[in-house]
Amino acid sequence: MLVKRLDELNDILHSVCDHTDIYVVGAGNYGYYIGRFLNIEELEWKGYVDRYKYGEILNDKRIVPFNYEFGRDSLFILEATSSVKEDMKKQLQERGINEDQIVQFANHDIVYKMMEKTDELSWYRNDIRLFHSRFYGERCFVLGNGPSLSFDDINKIRNEKVFGANAIVTFAKELNWFPDFYFAADSVFISGLMERKELWMEQHAEFFWPFISAVFRKRKDYQKSNFHYFQSLAVDEKDLKYPYSMDCTEGCFDYQSVVHYMLQFAFFMGFREIYLLGVDFCFPLEKKNGKVIARDSQREHPEIMDSMVNAVRSKYKGSRDYVDLDPVRDGFIAADNYAKMNGIILQNATRGGNLDVLPRVDFDKLFE
Repeated sequence: MLVKRLDELNDILHSVCDHTDIYVVGAGNYGYYIGRFLNIEELEWKGYVDRYKYGEILNDKRIVPFNYEFGRDSLFILEATSSVKEDMKKQLQERGINEDQIVQFANHDIVYKMMEKTDELSWYRNDIRLFHSRFYGERCFVLGNGPSLSFDDINKIRNEKVFGANAIVTFAKELNWFPDFYFAADSVFISGLMERKELWMEQHAEFFWPFISAVFRKRKDYQKSNFHYFQSLAVDEKDLKYPYSMDCTEGCFDYQSVVHYMLQFAFFMGFREIYLLGVDFCFPLEKKNGKVIARDSQREHPEIMDSMVNAVRSKYKGSRDYVDLDPVRDGFIAADNYAKMNGIILQNATRGGNLDVLPRVDFDKLFE
């Protein structure tokens, strides 16, 4: 059962809640906000279904496993990231749950509509608006965590405006340096990061997270003045125009790499020269379900970052093993189109690598 609007979902739930057991499938970030919405709407629902967190309590509801004895007329609300959504649906069907008992959302926007009823999103959007054109005319560097990124290169950009992400925090610790703008989007990674305050919390930097992230629930200080939240927008795989956000207050398009969030914000902040560094885009490639993929374990800088990444992912069961590279590449095409249309210099200063859809520039010549 596919629903396209929040009011449509509301009508369905109100019509069945008196005589149907309603469960939310998945006790992650999407499930958390769905549960909060159901409570605010004062809808009767039974609890959560989750493979790893059963026995715990979330939003005052019990989490049960997939092999739980559900009633014959139970209804299941299923919304999650695409990497786990189909797997959870398959587990329900293996338990004899019919297609018409599973409510799925046409897109993530329904969850954001729920959040508008549970959190002051307008406040966070106004906060993001303060960054618009703040650095107009300046240049910046957007870092990937590829193997080509070196200490020497980092030292060269100490006095530049720099965007960094994910496990760059451990790289930064080695150099007593931190990027000006730090991004993290992967929920599993953020869950681990929130528990390692000594790595980053004392840094004087601006931190950016998706609204639906573990930050909200992992720390009590999520409203720190240098914490900023943005909406992640789904990209329609059938859309050949490769959209890129012109207004980060309304959200940033998700091309399955945090680099694209950083690029969209760099455009939004007014930077007119933007250089990629350490975006190698060269992984051991495989095919999975007809898609070009790379193992996540190959994505981080091997000398410094693997220990942190592996520790986080070993602790948080259910983290993804693969990333689909086609949308990541499409995102760079979108970024290139946006830059050309708006007279912005966007060039790849990475030493080597396989990213071939952006114009190249010699990193060392940028400092002559």
